[in-house]
Amino acid sequence: MSNKDPLWDLPVRLIHWSLLPLLFVQWLLAENSEAIQDHLSTHGIVFDAMLWHARFGFILLFLLLFR
Repeated sequence: MSNKDPLWDLPVRLIHWSLLPLLFVQWLLAENSEAIQDHLSTHGIVFDAMLWHARFGFILLFLLLFR
């Protein structure tokens, strides 16, 4: 018995697969925020890693609540 209908539609798959990179970026920014900021500041780029950590956190929360 083979069913060709997809179990989940495209929006659900996109939400599920976007959670993984968001979680990775959250972890990366939290663990290495000072190193990232130091590296970018040597090139003249102002980057607030914890601000972006919070922004990605809100995106993650929105996707979880939307789902």
